[in-house]
Amino acid sequence: MTNEMETQHKNNRSFLRYFVLILILTGLSAAIAYAASFLIKKEWRAEAYVGAPTANSLGNYYSLSSMYQFVSGKPTDTTPMDFVYREFKKQAGSYDIVVDFWRNTDFYKQKQTGENVFDQQELERLANSLGFTPQQAINGLSEKIGDRISLTLGSPKQATELLSDFVDYVNLKTRSVVYNELIYRWKVLFDEVKKAGELNVGNMQKNNTYVSVEDWQGKLKLMQSVTPLDDQLIGYRYFKKPTTTVQATSPDRVLWGLIGAGLGGIISGFIIYMLARRKKNI
Repeated sequence: MTNEMETQHKNNRSFLRYFVLILILTGLSAAIAYAASFLIKKEWRAEAYVGAPTANSLGNYYSLSSMYQFVSGKPTDTTPMDFVYREFKKQAGSYDIVVDFWRNTDFYKQKQTGENVFDQQELERLANSLGFTPQQAINGLSEKIGDRISLTLGSPKQATELLSDFVDYVNLKTRSVVYNELIYRWKVLFDEVKKAGELNVGNMQKNNTYVSVEDWQGKLKLMQSVTPLDDQLIGYRYFKKPTTTVQATSPDRVLWGLIGAGLGGIISGFIIYMLARRKKNI
């Protein structure tokens, strides 16, 4: 009976020691993780909300595109504004475009170390700091009126400025793509109309209609009268210009503490398991 009581007493003391060990390691780990969260550098998020451009934002691209549709006789349900903005969104969401943007910024060049691995990691980190999210509500409003472009950096001023630079960069890429496509289609159509006019082709069926010689010549003169693209196209409009959030984003310190506590519990459990095995083998 005495031996059983002594054994029970030892077991109780062992349980108490293990319980205290778990509490100490769990609490210590939680405290360390919570304190470490204060060492994480605060970051600021700049946001802009954009949508399809207006007709006058396209420069003379609008009139040239409309004329192309008129001369070609090819009906379309897509307006020039929607066509351009669709390309803008494609460029804004392209990872390659984002990487190219950062690669050409002074911000990235100043962070380069000359080590390819580290420089590539930094480039990828910056690329991931830029985000394009379709159709977001502004300031919690229920109506979704714009696509969001955001950038998160350690400096609110740099975040806002670089986000504006990125939007400009995407616009330049968009302009290049839609201009080149229109120029190509225009050239093909011009050659077709010119050849038909020179050959005096009459009563040619085109898109289920008949085109007379005079019509070909009139279309040719119309196409020859246009002015070149003016490089004024803006493929978006702002619903909200780039601005920085009022508060910096910080790590969830409570979550960090809970994660630390969980790790402490796992470590203490492992230690107790090893101690128990060792005691059993003795």
